[in-house]
Amino acid sequence: MNVSKRTAMTNEEVFILLDLVEANPIITSKSITASTNKLKEEAWTNLTKSFNASISSTPRSTDQLRFKWDNLKKMARKRSPDFMLSNLKVRRV
Repeated sequence: MNVSKRTAMTNEEVFILLDLVEANPIITSKSITASTNKLKEEAWTNLTKSFNASISSTPRSTDQLRFKWDNLKKMARKRSPDFMLSNLKVRRV
């Protein structure tokens, strides 16, 4: 699989990734034991196969999907305080 050319993920690909991560709860597990780490690696490998089977565009590597997932989590954490502040401001009015 040639994944040297990097293209931005489409919204459709992001939604597919989110659905696949949601279907694999071990990926979001906070446990870091050797056995769960092995299960996480297997889950990411299977997720990558499922992801690439469901898209018709550029195939993605496991590393690319993990990196995108990490970036999505970072963006969500970054936006969360802004969201909470805007809700508090609305409640005060």
